[in-house]
Amino acid sequence: MQGFKVASRALTLALCALSATILVSLFRWTLVEYLTPFLEPILEFGIGIFFLVSLVWSVVQLIRKRSEIAIGIPPLTVNIATALIVIFVPFTALTTNLNFRLHFTARSNVVADVLSGNYESQIQNAGGRGDLIALPSRLSYLSSSGGEIVRFRRQSDTLILFFDYRGILDSFSGFVYSTDDLPPKTGDFGGEFFEVDRLRKNWFWVSSRN
Repeated sequence: MQGFKVASRALTLALCALSATILVSLFRWTLVEYLTPFLEPILEFGIGIFFLVSLVWSVVQLIRKRSEIAIGIPPLTVNIATALIVIFVPFTALTTNLNFRLHFTARSNVVADVLSGNYESQIQNAGGRGDLIALPSRLSYLSSSGGEIVRFRRQSDTLILFFDYRGILDSFSGFVYSTDDLPPKTGDFGGEFFEVDRLRKNWFWVSSRN
């Protein structure tokens, strides 16, 4: 009975580690936005330590309870599953595609209004990185960290950026609409892009770093 209680606690710890790992993976950029890029990694590090403690404990319990192997296997199995999920599930791609699909129509309507000149009065700052435009409060959810978008003009092409993550200086990611269906390049929005993915015609997901 005592061995069963210990194994049960090990399983509970493993399930908690699994839940925490999945939640932080799904909401990583939301956490970065609220906790800042300096504190969020500390949270992830803490969850990583929590997982390692759970993994080691499950291994120890399995070794100690070899006569009751059926009781010791579930916690270790959950921990192995957690590790496999973290390694092989592309959480960022999944959440990015979901965000894009859910808000595609609303963002497309904003793009049409910007290109029609309906947001000229909402320009807060015009500069080399582009025109910073404030969205109405009812549409602020379309661009993170303040509900602002950026319009960037290059020759005959106009690019419109909706932030998915808004960091410091050149560090940001988001959804970009391009009128000429040409992908953003280094220098656009003052960014240095290390990832540019085509989502559909005229739309791209980009990530830039300092």
